Amino acid sequence: PLFATRGCPYSCRHYCVYPLQQGTKIRLRSPKTIVEEMIHMQEQFGASLFLFRDPVFSLNRKHTVQLCEEIIRTGMKCNFIIETHLNNLDKNLSQLLKRAGLVMVKVGIESADDDSMKSVKRFTIEQDDQFRRIRYLERLGIKVTCFYIFGLPEDDVEGCIRTIEYAKSINSYGAQFSVFTAYPGTPVYKEYEDRITASSFEEFTQYQLVFKHKNISSDQMRMIMSRAYREYYTNPKWIIKVMRKFISNH
Repeated sequence: PLFATRGCPYSCRHYCVYPLQQGTKIRLRSPKTIVEEMIHMQEQFGASLFLFRDPVFSLNRKHTVQLCEEIIRTGMKCNFIIETHLNNLDKNLSQLLKRAGLVMVKVGIESADDDSMKSVKRFTIEQDDQFRRIRYLERLGIKVTCFYIFGLPEDDVEGCIRTIEYAKSINSYGAQFSVFTAYPGTPVYKEYEDRITASSFEEFTQYQLVFKHKNISSDQMRMIMSRAYREYYTNPKWIIKVMRKFISNH
């Protein structure tokens, strides 16, 4: 793991801990220094896969282009994974990232329900555009893992099930389902402080409700999480897609 940037200015700091940990101001490392660190890790430890832990990789397009060009200029052979927002990945930048060694992108889709997204100040791009950008990345040979959140303030059971169906329709290489969690220190924690049901912070795992939700019970959330992982990873379309990818790589 390594960093190219720190800080995140996005409005989802309402519930996200990245701005709490790193602030909202973006700080950029020198592309030359980043690549020197990668080369050092290769030579000293045999590292061949790097995970950029930037809250949102590619926030600064010019910096991202310079980093890719520096990797390509040195001739180093490496693969790397990033976490970013689909809004930041156009065709030209996706192609350049692929040339530099990008093998997987992790992106937050969060929910299929617009009202639920607005309730936590989360912005996104239109669903049709999400499909197009994900499919383009896949055509380049880049795997995509999508993140989804259940239990947003305006969510209900039916809305969560719609999000499961939406995830299955996107059918990305990977999917991670989490439960909306009001972390201490975030603005949303103050709103939910008197509704917290967890007895310790060790329960703040994103896999269970830690507050009394107005529409979803803890038992219902366990059912939703179980259903999401079961239906996603036993979906015949996903199995066929991954099998084809495995066969083509061997």
